[in-house]
Amino acid sequence: MSYLESCRKEALVAAGKFNQHAVYVLGEPIVVPDESRVTVALSSENLLLNAYRQQDFGVPSYLCVDTTHRLVREGHCCMAVGTVSITQHFHIIGYAICSHEDIRAHEHALHAIREAVDAVVALRQAAGESI
Repeated sequence: MSYLESCRKEALVAAGKFNQHAVYVLGEPIVVPDESRVTVALSSENLLLNAYRQQDFGVPSYLCVDTTHRLVREGHCCMAVGTVSITQHFHIIGYAICSHEDIRAHEHALHAIREAVDAVVALRQAAGESI
């Protein structure tokens, strides 16, 4: 859990390591040692904006989620969440690392990513920055 705390946006900003490409923990990770359950959503501001950019082309965002168990050494699954552009290219929005691929993990990851997309877009629009 201490490693996850060091990967939060606030900790990265305080350490001077945050930029639009810095990967950070989204939302509150689920860590339940008694159940051996871990679910953590990760992304960067630039990747999160892929969800918003898709709408600029007038195409509704279609979320695509795929999970593989081969990418993480500890045996957890890696859930890639993204969208498909009009040219049928896959664009990553975020990732989730989870110990159990179930409804609870999917809901947690998708909710954390959605909340982070909304927060980044609102922050950029309030600052008058390009998205």
